[in-house]
Amino acid sequence: MASLPPPLATALIALVPSVELSVALPLGILRFHLPVWQAYLSAVAGSFSAALIVFALADPLTRFCRGRFQWVDRSIGWVFDRTRGKFSHKYERYGELALLLLVAFPLPLPLSGA
Repeated sequence: MASLPPPLATALIALVPSVELSVALPLGILRFHLPVWQAYLSAVAGSFSAALIVFALADPLTRFCRGRFQWVDRSIGWVFDRTRGKFSHKYERYGELALLLLVAFPLPLPLSGA
């Protein structure tokens, strides 16, 4: 990491799911001596990049595995059916507002760094 530019190193640290902004931001400021605004923007960009990578690869990878392995198709099908069954009535009742609030506010989970 020492040979990377500090903003890129900060963004790469933010890619790690259990670390994210809680470690990347202080490292960007204290270790790499970035201005607060630059450390923040680099850490947020890295964190968003992780989500974009997951979204970009999830569907093609799921389709590939479901087409090749029957046990994966059964497992993923079960998870999707169960999720739709539990979520659909809540979505119909509360709509997009509930989904927005769920995604907008992070929950304090054991590995979230919170």
